Amino acid sequence: MGPDPSYHTDSWEYPGQRDVYHDWNKCPDGKQIKPEHWKAGTGGRVDRCKECIKLG
Repeated sequence: MGPDPSYHTDSWEYPGQRDVYHDWNKCPDGKQIKPEHWKAGTGGRVDRCKECIKLG
């Protein structure tokens, strides 16, 4: 099973997550992002979330 479509947030509510993108829906850090703060794609971010890296 491969990664999911990339997503990110630019909300100030998630200071540790604003500079990375996620590509696993089961990522514990990504799951903390509220639906209204979730944005599709990488948003120009180059770095993947460390938890997403661990997942695959």
